[in-house]
Amino acid sequence: MQDPGEPGIAGVTVHLYDSVGTLVGTAVTDANGEYYFVSSTVADPNTGDNIGQVNGGIKFNSNYSIRLDRAADYQTGGPLFGLRKARLDVASQPGFADGSDSDGDYDAATGNFLEINLTTGAPGDNDHNYDFGFVTAPSAAPVSVSGLVTTADGRGIINVRVSLTEESGAIRTALTGPFGYFRFDDVESGQGVVLAVSAKRFTFAQPRRFISLDDNIADADWVANP
Repeated sequence: MQDPGEPGIAGVTVHLYDSVGTLVGTAVTDANGEYYFVSSTVADPNTGDNIGQVNGGIKFNSNYSIRLDRAADYQTGGPLFGLRKARLDVASQPGFADGSDSDGDYDAATGNFLEINLTTGAPGDNDHNYDFGFVTAPSAAPVSVSGLVTTADGRGIINVRVSLTEESGAIRTALTGPFGYFRFDDVESGQGVVLAVSAKRFTFAQPRRFISLDDNIADADWVANP
């Protein structure tokens, strides 16, 4: 989430590709983390600044892809080293969702870099909301997440399926034991995960919840509806 005052990332190479995969523009983020692609009638005289000039112009109502696909940017010494992508489409500023969320996701072909697929607008349209968000990869030890699933009168419910979805998209599942207990071990700390519960004979007022993993969680409990 892009909150006021958070620093931009300088020196990231940003490439613009057309619908057939041809590289048509290159920009390098400035001190504020900003990049631009603009129409031009000439070849870009400086592909090292934050303005990528697209020779022949950016086409209207056309498909493009913005990619952070320079391998060196992710390696030791690169501006993205030690970072991981933020979760998609999570906004922090009411009324300004497109301007405060992250739009970059792993490319479908290799999963090695981030990209944003888009369709341009009509003549005169400008869009400054194609953002790539990053967070610092955690260095702390992994944590555990555990809890109980019980009936309204406090009895544990066996064989309830509990799932844990990590920021990477990986999904882990567990079944509750005889007393309704479940546990996930070795979960990467510093991330936000989604816990969900489902059972054939029971319903829950809030079957899904978001949890920030800064430490071990031992009270991720659910109580079934009466």
